[in-house]
Amino acid sequence: MEIHKDARPELDAELDNNIDLFDVFLTIAENLRLLVLGSLLAGVCAYGLAFLLPPKFESSAVLRADVSFATAMTSPSALHSSLKKLGYLEGLNDVAAEDARETLAENVRASVGRNDKLITLTVAGKSPSAAQALNREILNYVYEMSKPSAYELNRLDIEKTALTQQVAELITTLQRAQRLLEEAPPSANLGALAESISSITSNLISLRERLRLIDSTLRGLADESLVQHPTLAQKPVAPKKGMLAVLATVGAGFALLVFVFTRNSWRASSLDGQRQQRVLALKRRFAFAR
Repeated sequence: MEIHKDARPELDAELDNNIDLFDVFLTIAENLRLLVLGSLLAGVCAYGLAFLLPPKFESSAVLRADVSFATAMTSPSALHSSLKKLGYLEGLNDVAAEDARETLAENVRASVGRNDKLITLTVAGKSPSAAQALNREILNYVYEMSKPSAYELNRLDIEKTALTQQVAELITTLQRAQRLLEEAPPSANLGALAESISSITSNLISLRERLRLIDSTLRGLADESLVQHPTLAQKPVAPKKGMLAVLATVGAGFALLVFVFTRNSWRASSLDGQRQQRVLALKRRFAFAR
């Protein structure tokens, strides 16, 4: 069978590709033991070294409050106050104290639920009790910060007194209107009276809601606002020994694969250089013979 001349370059390229692919598989097969055993050894070493890393425990609390308090939980003042009350800043200069705050900031998260708008405070520590204590102190700082100032307290007290008086007057007016409604003859036109009763009732609901908000502001946040108290962890969340072992195994496998192909390429180029030197030597010999 005769092969057309135009088809020969395509055939040569296809053969070269097949040979290159075959060389890849051949190289992997020749170094399969190194690739497998080396990767597994790296994974085992990483898993063993993970036991030497300090464990990290997390404590979580869930709070029902305005979403603005989530920012206050991770503020430098909240972190400094918590560390100071727990004695972590004793004997430290300003630079060391700043380092301690930055370290704590990396281990504190405050997130707001998308649907329920609840604030979840998560604090990591070297032990379950340390994480729980830090979580509690941050909450205490937020509780204290949520209380109104002296000026705001006085203003709210005045507003509460005025609203309470308005509520009492509306209740009296509502009772009179209801009596008139009960004593009115059946033939009387009671449309305007009914509308008045409805308007008074609506105003009462608004005033009572405002009073409820004022009372809540006066009290500030407290443990009653907690949906979940700071938890005491039973298991560490880090280091993740299994994940470290898998990452080390994959990384070592990739590195060994690069090493094997680099070594194979270097050997091939070295052989090509030796072959070229032998060819040049032969050419010089035959030229000298002539």
